[in-house]
Amino acid sequence: MKKFIVLVLCAAISMAATVCVGAAELNKNEADIIKKITSKSYPEVETRYVNQFRNYFLQDGVSIEKKDANTFVENLEEALRAKRLLDAKGLNAEGFSKTFQYYEKAATSIGLLLEYDSAVEDYYWVDELGYIVIDQQPIIKDTDKKKNNNSSNSSGSGEGENSSWNFSIDIVFAAVLILCIAGILMNIRRIRKSLRKHEEKNYDDEADDELEVANRRTRKNRLQTFSYKSVKQGLKYFYIPIIMGLILVGAVYSLSRTQSDLIDSVKRTFINRQPIYQDDHPAEDIKPIKKQKKTIDASKVTYPKFSEQLGDLKCDKLKLKTVVYYGDRYNILNKGAGMYCGSTYPGNKGQTIIGGHDTTNFKRLKKVKKGMKFTLETKYATYKYKVTKVKVYKADKIDKAYSLGSDKEQLVLYTCYPFEKWKGDKSERMFVYLDRIDGPSVEQEV
Repeated sequence: MKKFIVLVLCAAISMAATVCVGAAELNKNEADIIKKITSKSYPEVETRYVNQFRNYFLQDGVSIEKKDANTFVENLEEALRAKRLLDAKGLNAEGFSKTFQYYEKAATSIGLLLEYDSAVEDYYWVDELGYIVIDQQPIIKDTDKKKNNNSSNSSGSGEGENSSWNFSIDIVFAAVLILCIAGILMNIRRIRKSLRKHEEKNYDDEADDELEVANRRTRKNRLQTFSYKSVKQGLKYFYIPIIMGLILVGAVYSLSRTQSDLIDSVKRTFINRQPIYQDDHPAEDIKPIKKQKKTIDASKVTYPKFSEQLGDLKCDKLKLKTVVYYGDRYNILNKGAGMYCGSTYPGNKGQTIIGGHDTTNFKRLKKVKKGMKFTLETKYATYKYKVTKVKVYKADKIDKAYSLGSDKEQLVLYTCYPFEKWKGDKSERMFVYLDRIDGPSVEQEV
């Protein structure tokens, strides 16, 4: 009986140890995967994907066995080799199918599914519960909410699914203005032509009676003077082009909407545009952790999954408070700020990149200044940061605004710039860099 009890206790301890390893820390097999895909043998595996794999392995309940790790590495290597041949020979059905199959096998070996999102025309990997693990969308999203509203239903990422037709207010205004100027010129020409025609007539005043002569002189004076009738005649060359321009814009817009609705209807009928991943998790109040140590054991940390709440971001001076989710697809950014899943969790080495709309969640960043303090309250720790730099990057320089492979722990906030611009594309991004001044570091053990 005692031996049986001892065996049961040993089994329980062994199971507990296995669970602990799977919670917020890497086991040896997972560490080997990270080491191999970061080697020079896998140049195609970008840092953002390495970080996403690491974040997946850190999540609660994930523990990769040695056999599965080897299978994943083998299939990933074959997939990358097939992808190189596909790029060299050009797109073909056989090469694409082969590449897809190897990627699918690699995903399956570590408990993931490879899916295609037709709404944004890109692939993503999900776990068995439907949470996105590997998202191939761009790192820095378009946080222009006005533009994103057109693609919010598609849960798009990248630069989003653009509306089927778009026009600039400036172009419409210029077109109407040109029509008005043309109308004025035509009106002036018409008046001059009438005067010239009137002057060319050879009237015999002596043959006509005095009343006819007076009427003729009055009509001539009216043509040469500023009168209500002439003003009314000229105004029609203003409002007629404006009305016609608005009718033209409305007609084109209606036709474009009809075409867009038709295309959407076809896509909904023949293509599954509904997201199969988890993306609807309500926010909750997170209480700040007052008593904290300098370090926190990784086995005691439970990280959020895609679209789950990471924490709350606050800045008292700016009166800023917003929910932060893990993941930054557009449907998430419409609810709050979003952490890019290819960046690192707070408390770990590297940059934590969080984006938000300049018209809602990050609207108050317009007045951010160097030295201001922010607080990020997560479920496992409370972190305090201090602003060290604020910089605006143009579209062609945005890739220099962050470093996913950095060892320095840093919080990076970004949003569209300029703030609250109501027309045109906002291709610039404003980045706010913050260094941690308080909060525990997460200790990783293999």
